[in-house]
Amino acid sequence: MHDGWYQVAFSRDVRAPLTEVHLAGEPIALVRRNEGSLAAVSAWCPHRGANLCRGGLLDGDAIICPFHGVRVNLQGEGRFQARHLDVAEIGGLIFVKQPGGEDAGLMRTLQAMEKQAQFVPGFELALRAEAELVVENAFDQSHFRPVHRVENLPRFRREDHPDGAYAVSGSFTLPTSPWQKGRRGDLVDVPFRATAYSPTIVLSNLGGDHPYSMITTAMPISPTETIARLSLIMPGSPSREDCLYLLEQAKAGLMQDAFIWEGMRRPETIDPVESDAIILGFRVFSDGFRTIGQGAVAGAGIGVS
Repeated sequence: MHDGWYQVAFSRDVRAPLTEVHLAGEPIALVRRNEGSLAAVSAWCPHRGANLCRGGLLDGDAIICPFHGVRVNLQGEGRFQARHLDVAEIGGLIFVKQPGGEDAGLMRTLQAMEKQAQFVPGFELALRAEAELVVENAFDQSHFRPVHRVENLPRFRREDHPDGAYAVSGSFTLPTSPWQKGRRGDLVDVPFRATAYSPTIVLSNLGGDHPYSMITTAMPISPTETIARLSLIMPGSPSREDCLYLLEQAKAGLMQDAFIWEGMRRPETIDPVESDAIILGFRVFSDGFRTIGQGAVAGAGIGVS
């Protein structure tokens, strides 16, 4: 796994004092205190490796291990210390990353958007595809016409980003719809911008007269299995019907892509055409993230003295 942000849950799924989630296969304990604050720690007990979420109890600033009853401290006191990860909860979405890992401006961007727009936590979808392929898809300009039936062949342009995220812009020519209002049969040009903040998180902005944004995240479960999560960021006070329509369209689009992904073989190298330059740029961006080895989340062995 890489050292950037991952979305591990929606806030609606984290109501108990201890909730088990997974970061690229490693169990993480999300700790919800009475006042509502959130912490994220490795779920492995540093004593003998029990999973703290499988019967553990939150007791003040410690988790009582369900196996031997030792106190695993959250505040840096006592023998057994929980290993903390960075955690952020914004707009009903929960993100986790390694301490000191790459941010690329994601949190500042989402915090600014939360002040001006409404987050609509969406859905999660199990896919038989590599996680990076889900996010890479936002930059695959050539696939939108044959797969999603946009009327034009988009031409994306690279954009500079102050925090080093990977950003492109272009436009789609789309038929009118319940969201893109207009006379039946008319076409509308919709500005598009996609910004990847890690190999597994992309923020897509669709502009024009009816703007909205989507945040798509991909959590690897195995080398060929992924949990994709997609949410909306909507201006003003959108109706429930509009939000449901856009989420349904987004899910249908992901399923169209998944039909291709699940039957494809990804070659180690490609024979690129001109339109692949944006994809290759995204892969270079992704390669710039530090790789964390399997088991690195735990960071604890058996202590003996």
